[in-house]
Amino acid sequence: MVNTIIVARDSEKVPPDISRELLQRVSLDIKEVSTAGGDRYNTLDFVGLAMTNSGELLVVLPKHCTKSANPENDARMIFTLLNELKRESAAHNMGPSYDTIKSDFPFAAFYKIYDFFDQYGLYLDGNQEIRNSPPGKINWKITISKSNNFLLNKTLFMFPIYYQNRRQTWTFISECMACAIDYTINHFGMLLDLPDTGFTSEEECEDLIHSRKEVVAKLEEIRSGIFQDSLLSLIDSLLEFYEAVRQSHGFILRDSQFNYAWEILVHHYLANHFAGFEPRTREILIEDNPRFAPLERQVSFSGFNRAYPEMSIILDNYAFDRNTGAQYIIDEKYYSSMSEFNYKQFAYTVLLHGHSQNGIKAKTTYSAMILPYETNSYRLHYIPDTLYSPALKQLDGIIITEQYLNIKKVIEDYLAD
Repeated sequence: MVNTIIVARDSEKVPPDISRELLQRVSLDIKEVSTAGGDRYNTLDFVGLAMTNSGELLVVLPKHCTKSANPENDARMIFTLLNELKRESAAHNMGPSYDTIKSDFPFAAFYKIYDFFDQYGLYLDGNQEIRNSPPGKINWKITISKSNNFLLNKTLFMFPIYYQNRRQTWTFISECMACAIDYTINHFGMLLDLPDTGFTSEEECEDLIHSRKEVVAKLEEIRSGIFQDSLLSLIDSLLEFYEAVRQSHGFILRDSQFNYAWEILVHHYLANHFAGFEPRTREILIEDNPRFAPLERQVSFSGFNRAYPEMSIILDNYAFDRNTGAQYIIDEKYYSSMSEFNYKQFAYTVLLHGHSQNGIKAKTTYSAMILPYETNSYRLHYIPDTLYSPALKQLDGIIITEQYLNIKKVIEDYLAD
């Protein structure tokens, strides 16, 4: 059970009031930073949660994410976000580079088990019982083959009549399923905010977790005789859960490379709200119901290098508006601040300057980098200086901007869908 919550942010100093036990849990995700003046201090280098056995919970928000008045809201938001991102990565087979969310508690398996429970209820074994008395549905095939026939007043009667009735019985799989759900909710109910099954006691769950090696062996034995896909999937999730679960009230759930999550979050947010750019200021336009062609993700371009024609660049987000001749080059940057010239975005912009698509040449290029912040804002990143190099005259009209989005609203928008 949670009794203390400490809220911090990624890349900020380690809070001075956390316990040694909690500090030990996050030791792999602490980064030493040196200042220009020679000072050194430790910063948190992840987004996530860590909890001790005594119930001390550390919540690490993303960079620039504002803290809630109630720390429980921040804890639930980050817990839900990381688990949803984990599930999306698995569902879309996004590959190992996006699989950066790790935990020492099998939350991913829990959610798969709970999905089955939410859709079908607890698994119960169904058996067909045939009896020569109600209740049930008449089984004519068995009745015809086994009954005695009587002819009365030229009418054929069969006796007895056989009835079939489906009985559902509690099984070992049912118990494993209920305990996995109830054990997790009992320990992390504040974070999950889900109802338990109500079929097991805390003592029964603890006993099953204590005997997890025997549970795994029995589930593997059962699995060898199962051929139904949905049941196989459930047993695999149960195996994943009981192979990883430990009798501990503490846990860590962390994403040590949140830049990949920022890519997913921004693309989702722009798909819902991107309405182009203000032509004069180059500020991004965010609307609730935009009428704009969706940005394509991970768009590849090649043919710009005669030495290596097969070489390509991949843009995080791209769109070409055939009606206006405007192209949009957008890249996500999970930075605390922009302190250096971003030559990568510059190269993308230069290579695609005047790019043609389906015979239509781009008249305007909107090039922007999306960064997290407390509020929405923007600033210019690059304007060509022809006094520095006359060759830059060919890049007339190119402007690269830094667009800052309220990261908390971006997260809330992702979780709302």
